[in-house]
Amino acid sequence: RIAEVSFNGYFWRFGTHHAGGFVLGYDSRFPGQEFDRLVVFHEATGQVAWTAPLSRRPVSPPVAIDGTVLIVDRGQLLRMELSTGKPLWKISLGGVIPQGDPPLVRGPSVAVAHKATPAAEEKQWRLSTRRLSDGGLEAQVAIGLGDLFFPSPLLSMGRFVIVGSITLLQVIDLENARTEATLDLKKLLSWFVYADPPSLWIAASDAQGFALTGTDGRLL
Repeated sequence: RIAEVSFNGYFWRFGTHHAGGFVLGYDSRFPGQEFDRLVVFHEATGQVAWTAPLSRRPVSPPVAIDGTVLIVDRGQLLRMELSTGKPLWKISLGGVIPQGDPPLVRGPSVAVAHKATPAAEEKQWRLSTRRLSDGGLEAQVAIGLGDLFFPSPLLSMGRFVIVGSITLLQVIDLENARTEATLDLKKLLSWFVYADPPSLWIAASDAQGFALTGTDGRLL
């Protein structure tokens, strides 16, 4: 054993847990449900490097990229320096995000699912990509059909992004701002979706098995 360090906070379920000599956690009265502050610790000592207030919910887990941190607080996407917490940019997405979904970094861009408007009764969702350099909007696509749509964590597959929600799966081509394929799995569950190899994707199911499809949404 080299060292033992304690951290006075909680770890995020998804996203980045440690990067560049820092540990990313949060403060909460109700761990896993509400998020009061983003807390960044020095990994070597456990001492707090910096904190940032959060709106409790919905808040995304943080994602570290190139010495910075991306996090979504309600309808605001923020990028901060990892070592100091200095804000680099902040933009409004136009609506809140699903609780617990980290931003998806794709090369020089970041993808985020969010509601189309701030209205509590809003049922339409959008998938947006923003430039990492300044948060500028690159593309936006409407996602979801029906009242039960609620995006699960985004997954990357080549130039596509897979959006799952209960029984519905969508393959989004963000480069061309369009939905490439939509698959309604009926009674099957779409939460545990992954791509292997990149030309295929698999949806977890119940005891009856699973669904294997191509990027065009056809069952294989």
